[in-house]
Amino acid sequence: MKAPPKAYATRAEKTQDFGIGFLGWFVGNAALWCFQSTLLPLMFLPISLLSRSGDQNEVAAIFGIGLSLLCGILVLAANIGVPIFFLIRRRWIGLGMLGAIAVSLLLILLLTAACFVLYQGQAAPRPP
Repeated sequence: MKAPPKAYATRAEKTQDFGIGFLGWFVGNAALWCFQSTLLPLMFLPISLLSRSGDQNEVAAIFGIGLSLLCGILVLAANIGVPIFFLIRRRWIGLGMLGAIAVSLLLILLLTAACFVLYQGQAAPRPP
C-alpha cells in the first residue's frame, strides 16, 4: 500500500523541508564527489600495483575508466531520481533540491559568461 504524500500544516514546515532539500543536495553531492575523488582510485590501485606487464596495465586502465563511468552514471541517475522521488513524497524537499540545481546552473552560467568577458578583453591587442 502506498503512503500518501506529506500534508503540511504550517508554512514553517514547508520552509524547513525546502531548506533540508536545498542544503541536502549540496551535502549529498559533496559526499558523492569525495567518494569519487578519494575512494574510487583506491579501488583499482591493487590491480595497477600488482601488474608488471603492459597487458595488465591496460586492464587496470580499462577497469578504472569503466568504474569511473559507472559512478558518473550513478551520480547522474541519483541527481535525477532523488528529486523526483521527493517531489512525489515530500514536495518541498524536492523543490529545495530543484532550487539548488537551478542555483548551481545559474552560477555556472555566470562564471562562464564572466570568463568569456574577461578573455575577450585579452584576445587581441588593442591598436595604439
